[in-house]
Amino acid sequence: MKKTLFLIIYFTSTFLSYSNNLNLINKVEQYFNNIETLSAEFNQYSLSKDQKFSTGKLYISKPGMLKFDYLTPKRLTIILRGGNIMYHNHELDEISYIKQDNYFFKILSEKNIKLNNRVNTISLNNNNIHMYIEKKIDDKITKINMIFLQDPIQLKEVRIKNNDTEDYTLQFKNIKYNQKFDSRFFSFQHPKFYSAPYTHEHKN
Repeated sequence: MKKTLFLIIYFTSTFLSYSNNLNLINKVEQYFNNIETLSAEFNQYSLSKDQKFSTGKLYISKPGMLKFDYLTPKRLTIILRGGNIMYHNHELDEISYIKQDNYFFKILSEKNIKLNNRVNTISLNNNNIHMYIEKKIDDKITKINMIFLQDPIQLKEVRIKNNDTEDYTLQFKNIKYNQKFDSRFFSFQHPKFYSAPYTHEHKN
């Protein structure tokens, strides 16, 4: 009798835990899929030996376009468009291109994202949703910890670790949703001739 009762309690708690986790995943998934565009300010903290600190702005336009505009300590612009990433060093006025292989960038800029088969763990703690994703592409392992405010849901912080080469945290603030960006904003435009980030703003 005791064994039967134990099994009932065990399977009930397991089912409830699975159900709660699935609800959290669906909530995060819906949050991402309701975003057409996003802009935010960020602070970036390097957790590797150099312990660098940077500030800047992030812009997203789905599908497939993303822009990190680093403002301090040095001006650097990173643009994802399609399958390529462009790096613009403003101090040296140099531009370089590489193939897109950043899994975090893919998650942020993907339209109609499905998370159920990607999430390793998810939990709720003090009104914060903690979501962990680990992905191996070729020999590169990317570990992503995302923290969201639960109510109202909003992306708060992300920690990204790629093998032993990168380990940093991004903290976001002043997030704005569904602005309409100029189509030229996610390609290189010399600031002397072009600087407007968006045309006008749409409210949710």
